[in-house]
Amino acid sequence: FPSHDMVMMAVLLSLPNVENFESSEQLEDEELWDEFYADVYDQLFMVPEKVKFEVGVIERDALSKYPASKISILDIGCGAGRFTIPLAKRGMSVVGIDYSEEMIKLAKELARKQISSEGKNLNLKYYCSDFLKNFNEKQKFDIVLAIGVFDHLNDPLTFLRKMKKVSKNKIIASFPKKYTA
Repeated sequence: FPSHDMVMMAVLLSLPNVENFESSEQLEDEELWDEFYADVYDQLFMVPEKVKFEVGVIERDALSKYPASKISILDIGCGAGRFTIPLAKRGMSVVGIDYSEEMIKLAKELARKQISSEGKNLNLKYYCSDFLKNFNEKQKFDIVLAIGVFDHLNDPLTFLRKMKKVSKNKIIASFPKKYTA
């Protein structure tokens, strides 16, 4: 894995307007996620070809130097387990955290179905929590994911700093265009 500073520098360099961010730690309206997205999330984001490609990119990066059983991943804003389940199926130790209780319920149910259909235990845990307020910074992960999370934050710099604290080696994140222009 590249050094932590190099990864963070690359991420921060892609955010030239970082000083213009508003400051608020909350995600969008919780009811939107619990009452709307939990019902339609799979149709919107769990397109098999897209998920396979995205997981392949993460996996290729993660497995470039270490075997899967040695890699720990934190997926912030894990939703219904789009990345957590496939990465755990490949033998990685994965923790998913999401602000929405309904999304965590959906992820747990999908993981349970995977386990029962394949007869394979996964090293996978889910937590419904606010990453900024409640996640223990003493827990460290080889890779920290935040795909689609920054689209919903008002204070991404604070969020990114906390991600750096819990990452041993690498952060993989997506950023909305408004933060990169």
